[in-house]
Amino acid sequence: MVKFTSFILLLLSSNLFAQTEEILEAPADDSLLVQLSGVVIAESTLEPAPYTAIYDKTQGRGVVADYYGFFSLVTLPGDTLYFNYYGYKPSTYIVPDTLEDNRYSIIHILESDTLLLPEVEVHPWPSREDFARAFV
Repeated sequence: MVKFTSFILLLLSSNLFAQTEEILEAPADDSLLVQLSGVVIAESTLEPAPYTAIYDKTQGRGVVADYYGFFSLVTLPGDTLYFNYYGYKPSTYIVPDTLEDNRYSIIHILESDTLLLPEVEVHPWPSREDFARAFV
């Protein structure tokens, strides 16, 4: 029984040491981190753009704005943010590297994107019988 218990402990300890992976390390100087907050609005109406996707290309993570277009995320100076909202052109924003404070707020304006759909012809039929005859 003692041998079996020793064997199990040996297996568990080897598993613990085998699970060391390379993890992205945070910068040693915490003053580099910037709490970036802001609001995303539409250019034409100046209304908030709810649920806009904001993706930090540099860090590989992102957030979604709330119903009022408000968002907040932790970035590093020089990071590139990608804003995407349906019906608007995707845009980018580069966090300034000359910040002196660890908090920064922005208002990001999205430019509307014109979508052209194919033309639709509407054919009215005077009665159900004419409609049925057209499709039969």
